[in-house]
Amino acid sequence: TARDPLTGPLRLGTIPTIGPFLLPRLMPHLREAYPRLRLWLREDITDRLVEGLDAGRLDLLLLAVPCDCGHVETATIAADPFHVALPPGHPLAAMAEIPPEALAGERLMLLEDGHCLRDHALSACGLPGAAASEEFAATSLHTLVQMVGGGLGVTLLPDLAVTGGVTAGADVTVRPLAGAFGRRIALAWRARSPRAEEFRRLVPPIAAALRGL
Repeated sequence: TARDPLTGPLRLGTIPTIGPFLLPRLMPHLREAYPRLRLWLREDITDRLVEGLDAGRLDLLLLAVPCDCGHVETATIAADPFHVALPPGHPLAAMAEIPPEALAGERLMLLEDGHCLRDHALSACGLPGAAASEEFAATSLHTLVQMVGGGLGVTLLPDLAVTGGVTAGADVTVRPLAGAFGRRIALAWRARSPRAEEFRRLVPPIAAALRGL
């Protein structure tokens, strides 16, 4: 007989701009809903996670879309809108929400190449890659926040990271980015995977963990 769904090992890959903010809330949900599931986690950038999925080293990915993810099926979980993080006293902090065009003259600091959040942020601002500050590139959102707090520039942060506490203790001001700009959080698995329906069952508990942030 076929085994029960969502039991045994599941190798889940996720990206650094999702994992630290979502997984601590998600794991208790999954343990309660699927006590026989054994989750193995890997955190990496999208390209390497997709390679691992293609090679069979990973079963499922928790990603931000749109992405160049190859031959995968996806299930969207939730929208993840952008916020603008500003240094203390920045003139744009007087606005309730900040239109993307207001960032055109700012030094926009982003994650280094390879992080999909960089591409999503540049797309939201309608900027080419060269428009980002080339002197600074961070490997984590926490580092970006500290750089903004030091007055080095501004950055875009996903709502997941803001509600997950990425700016806690930092001297920054956060305002919503005006318009429907952001990314979407989704699950991805190999096309035509026999476990597709099983994987879709994970969407509700992940969505519940996001709402609980």
